[in-house]
Amino acid sequence: MLERRTFLTMAAGSLLAAPLAAWAQEARALPRLGMLLTGSPSDMRQSRELDALTKKLGELGWVEGRTLGVETRWAKTTDSLPGLAADLVRLGVDIILTPGPEATNAVRTATSAIPIVMIASTDPRAVGAAGLARPGGNVTGLTIGQFELVMEKRLELLKETLPGVSHVAILWVSEMPTALRPSRPPRGP
Repeated sequence: MLERRTFLTMAAGSLLAAPLAAWAQEARALPRLGMLLTGSPSDMRQSRELDALTKKLGELGWVEGRTLGVETRWAKTTDSLPGLAADLVRLGVDIILTPGPEATNAVRTATSAIPIVMIASTDPRAVGAAGLARPGGNVTGLTIGQFELVMEKRLELLKETLPGVSHVAILWVSEMPTALRPSRPPRGP
């Protein structure tokens, strides 16, 4: 009889505990990605880029609604960036993605705690990264089309790889060969 009571007590306890455990798992919030984007969601270029991001996140196991929450704010003008950045900060997102220096600066002004991943066409130091090797602060990401920065980083890596090197020569063509130049429409009459 004692064994039966012990069994029933344990069974009842586990049945009562199961809903609490399930509730505790549901209560755990998903990590949230904030995106402060410029332009419009109907822009085909933006749509392709967001599709590529969503696809890659999915490949890495981050699926919106299941393993990741996503909060997107669209700025049609640069004047709306500070308010939208403050909105993402108020929501308490875990990380904010920004395309371009204006959006990055707006988010950087709104928070110094939430990590900012920028995609910028400017020197990262101009939007708050302390340096290229060790950005510091809450700004990181990538930069596009900054030849001087690329060369600076390449020289830094060369010095790390070959610490004894004292002289480096760089050869470069100052003008792009005609065959590689993008075609330009003819100028007016």
